[in-house]
Amino acid sequence: DNALKLLIIFVSVAICVLSVTGIVLFGFVPLIVIGGVGLYAGYFMLGFTVTEYEYAITNNDVDIDKITGKRSRKRLVSFKLSSVTDWGEYNENAGSDVDATVLASDNSGYNLWYVVANTERNGKVMLLFTPDRDTLETMNASVPYQLRKKFSEKTAEKEEESSTSDDNNE
Repeated sequence: DNALKLLIIFVSVAICVLSVTGIVLFGFVPLIVIGGVGLYAGYFMLGFTVTEYEYAITNNDVDIDKITGKRSRKRLVSFKLSSVTDWGEYNENAGSDVDATVLASDNSGYNLWYVVANTERNGKVMLLFTPDRDTLETMNASVPYQLRKKFSEKTAEKEEESSTSDDNNE
């Protein structure tokens, strides 16, 4: 991702510099338009390198959206919490018999949770995501009773460490 960002910046700046050089050397002023378009195109393409995931829980419905560049929103999966068949902290054995997997995570592997649910559109789906404690508690209250989790102090400590490290990174 960082290499792609650097490449986009390099190409945009190179187009701008070549345009200004062309104006200075040849006096061809319309090249300024090409330089401006190059910079704007770079800015526009950099926006597509930023991806966010939004988890919306309303009543018994869960909607997971992927937001690219704060411009484009795409619904990844939607299901009812009453259709959840398994969920918990992710491990290698989780969700071995699913039809599809949806990754809505930061790929750090830290605080990764999974939910296996039956959906109308995609069949049996496993969602991998990194929820905060409030999201976990909201989901826990609505999943079938036999699947409810008991959150320990260890879970709360892991969540606090995660938010503290995120604050330090910013």
